[in-house]
Amino acid sequence: MQRIALISITIIILVVTFFSGIFIPKQALVASSNFVRQYFKIDFYQENVLLKLQNENLKAQLQRAKDGVVAPVGTPDGHSQTEARIFSTYPFNMKDTITVDRGAADGIVSTMIATVSDSILLGQVVGVEEHSAVVRTIFDSHWQLPVKIGSDHINGLFEGGNDPKVILVEQSIKVGDGVFSAAKEFPMGIKIGEIKEIKEDAGGIFKEATIRTPYAIGDIATVYLSQ
Repeated sequence: MQRIALISITIIILVVTFFSGIFIPKQALVASSNFVRQYFKIDFYQENVLLKLQNENLKAQLQRAKDGVVAPVGTPDGHSQTEARIFSTYPFNMKDTITVDRGAADGIVSTMIATVSDSILLGQVVGVEEHSAVVRTIFDSHWQLPVKIGSDHINGLFEGGNDPKVILVEQSIKVGDGVFSAAKEFPMGIKIGEIKEIKEDAGGIFKEATIRTPYAIGDIATVYLSQ
């Protein structure tokens, strides 16, 4: 609606200017043009982020089904979800934790999980106020949880951080394999990401791999909280 209104106003101004012969300073036209371009740039970017997240959410569900990982879709364990908006961290760009605009008054409690587009794990609620809550994200370097990898459900240990990874992997895995939660405190099979790069440890017994998450945390405006 905002875009339609902006286009309509722009067209009206141009038509009135053309037929009435009203002189509009060049600086004003340039400023208006820059505003329109900047508006559409932001609007299109936000729409693109939303479409990307929706696509990744569908991919997470399809890959989970393909890999034979049994897990509820949409609302883990059948519980309802609460949509929450993320407060800005600008200019600090914090990744370890985020704060959202839902709290105890909205039924939020500690240990709830936070997901992106309802099928991709982002973190877990660790603190609750009346109208806000703190979510510890998978980018916390102290975060660890057991995971299953790929269609063979290979065991691994997830480690958070700026570059999340899985370690202590004994069997063969490949780039593109899905990485799914397997910790008892989370619903089984919530997707974390995909294998990005694989290497062996110094002893050559275990493998470890970096993980590609299907989102950039700075692009996320909304999360879903559920038990």
